[in-house]
Amino acid sequence: MPTANLPQYRSHKTVHAVKIKEIKKADVRNRCLLVPDAPGVPNIEVDNIFVRMKNMVAGWYYVVDEKGYASAMSPEAFEGDYSLATYS
Repeated sequence: MPTANLPQYRSHKTVHAVKIKEIKKADVRNRCLLVPDAPGVPNIEVDNIFVRMKNMVAGWYYVVDEKGYASAMSPEAFEGDYSLATYS
């Protein structure tokens, strides 16, 4: 998944992430669409195994680290550890 459209966050490492508003079944077999809770960020297509293995639900964050590894984090874990990166 390209990260160009995802906001960037920073903790002890920098990640791209977006809060998910809704999870839908995609038209393609065994795929899900993650509907971001952020204007201008397109839906993210993932394998439904990703959603099940992470126990992901609406309100969680889809997170991609600097090596391209995609994960999911609960809002409590993500918001307690990361803040939106700002650049001057």
